[in-house]
Amino acid sequence: MIGDEDLTAVRRRSGVTPWFLFAVLYCVMGAALWARHCHPSPRILQQAQHQYWRRIPVKANRGIIQDAKGNALVISETLSSFAVDPSLLSPEEAMLLQSALSGDILGKLSEARGAQFM
Repeated sequence: MIGDEDLTAVRRRSGVTPWFLFAVLYCVMGAALWARHCHPSPRILQQAQHQYWRRIPVKANRGIIQDAKGNALVISETLSSFAVDPSLLSPEEAMLLQSALSGDILGKLSEARGAQFM
């Protein structure tokens, strides 16, 4: 049988201690994690792009607010809004808006040159 002194002497000669084995295992696991994190496989990259970079249209309708008798107090309406700072709008840019806006609105824009918001 090997005594404690003999085991200690073998450890000193070989230089292998449990802490050394733990440190080597820790370094190997760290290198594997670094490789997987910094250099993922193309399959993982493609799956991540498919999962995170997809556009999903979400239509969120508000509910109807009713009084105690069931009469509708507030109903959702789909509207478009358009805001302009007329002091920053040049005549060339106003001409580009002709296809999107009516002549009445364009006339109001040209009249409100000094205004900050319309």
